[in-house]
Amino acid sequence: MMATISSNFLTPLFACCAGPKELSQQHGASVNLYRICLASTLALYLTTELPSQNPPNSDGPFVGMPTMFSIDRQTNLGTAADRGATGYFKDVGFSTGAPKALTGASIPDFSAKALFRDCKGAASKKARLPDIDAQSLGLDFIPATPKGIIKTPPGSWSALMFSVRKGTKGVPKSRIADELKRPGGNNADFFTYVYRDASCLPPDFKDKTHKANDANEIRLPAGAEVDAMDVFAALYGIGLGGMLFGLPLKPDFYFSVKGDKINLDLVPGTWWGTKPKSGATIFKMSWDGSKWSCPAAFLAPSDLGLKNCEDVDAFAFSAIDGKVVFSTTPQPRIGPCPQRNPILFVQLGLDIAIARILRYGEKDGFISDSIGILPPGQNQTDDVDAACGTDPHCGPRQRGVAYEHVLGHPWLPALIVLPFPELPQQAWKTYQRPNRFFTYKLHMLEAPPGGFGVWMLSLPKNWPTQLIPIEALPVPRRSPFLGNPIGPRQLRLPLNFRNLDVVLTWIGFSINPLSNLHVSTPIRLLGR
Repeated sequence: MMATISSNFLTPLFACCAGPKELSQQHGASVNLYRICLASTLALYLTTELPSQNPPNSDGPFVGMPTMFSIDRQTNLGTAADRGATGYFKDVGFSTGAPKALTGASIPDFSAKALFRDCKGAASKKARLPDIDAQSLGLDFIPATPKGIIKTPPGSWSALMFSVRKGTKGVPKSRIADELKRPGGNNADFFTYVYRDASCLPPDFKDKTHKANDANEIRLPAGAEVDAMDVFAALYGIGLGGMLFGLPLKPDFYFSVKGDKINLDLVPGTWWGTKPKSGATIFKMSWDGSKWSCPAAFLAPSDLGLKNCEDVDAFAFSAIDGKVVFSTTPQPRIGPCPQRNPILFVQLGLDIAIARILRYGEKDGFISDSIGILPPGQNQTDDVDAACGTDPHCGPRQRGVAYEHVLGHPWLPALIVLPFPELPQQAWKTYQRPNRFFTYKLHMLEAPPGGFGVWMLSLPKNWPTQLIPIEALPVPRRSPFLGNPIGPRQLRLPLNFRNLDVVLTWIGFSINPLSNLHVSTPIRLLGR
């Protein structure tokens, strides 16, 4: 909804938000002022209209998600021989420079050298390495029954993060179809889809495809193709070497390679073992704290219910319960090699592996339909070519990676409905040593250009009557990012505040010409 407001609103707002101040100095004065602000803006709400269905900016609950990803060999990034075999890292938020390999002294090394060149039997020096086109740490959360029916547990807003293959058209008017028409296309964007039975989220976030990051916000070159991703690997790079998230100190790494003959011939023969030479074979490596083991074939195509002629190009794997969400490269019907739905599921360990279509019920819709991907027969190029299953809890956690303590939870208390257009945002809490501090990183999107943005902090029980203004900033008319008008903002606090449960909120507005007031969905960050 859109709200038209009077200039009377600006007086209390500027009184509250003259600029950055210390929290301790602002708290007392801000309470009464913001009560005035809230009362004024609600009283001045006049007209409404529907927002754009598919905004050009990034949006949704995973905006700026840190991600490790792989690119195809044709993408002009890094050393040509290593391009398809490197785990690149996208940090929290929007990037200001080209992505680099995920590597460091205290984390697993996902550079091409560590993954493959240091392995006996792999290509050495500058020889071309095999092109990875699917990857996972085995930590993905996949809320599906053995028959591939989505059943999200209570207290979870489980989701699928994915990218699409170059040439994917998408269902008309879908987010994927709209992104194809925009500069850079859709094949290097990161998308997310929250399952419709997710708990504790505002309705607008469920059963809808969002864009977590545009290729421009990741600083990928023109024509880039993202062909593999894993969120959990990236968490090693944003806080104390992964210890905050309960990540394993010695993780496993699962991957497949592109299934064309030239690429398969680059794979050393010792890697295959007794498994077939196929793009649908899954390899496994293990980190011992300082180096990776050599790759060894882990799953044969038949373990996924596939034929040897097929090619797995997206792979999300839950090692703890043997669940896999995957995709295969679309192919013409040549001989016995089938063409399949873009999002498949298999439960490992059964007597007969069946590649099932991931869906909501035995007779209900396919997940691929809900996401907006055309099924086989309607388009030969629509495909998911990278996938990761995530599980940010909002209630007691039974198992899994506890990154809800650093990823903001879109939060709207019951019985409170803001009569203003939604301002997309996401907040992260990151930790650093040896300085021993943590930082709230807040990202605002889609504020009225030429106006102002104000971000505010509150305790959950005090929102929205007691909002502490942190900073007021001008919103430029042009931005280096497609969706972030002022860039990420940061608030650094000592570690003894890390257990504070807070809510972060943006307000955006402009004055020349007078424009609508925008208020973000509040983002709640749990203490730890």
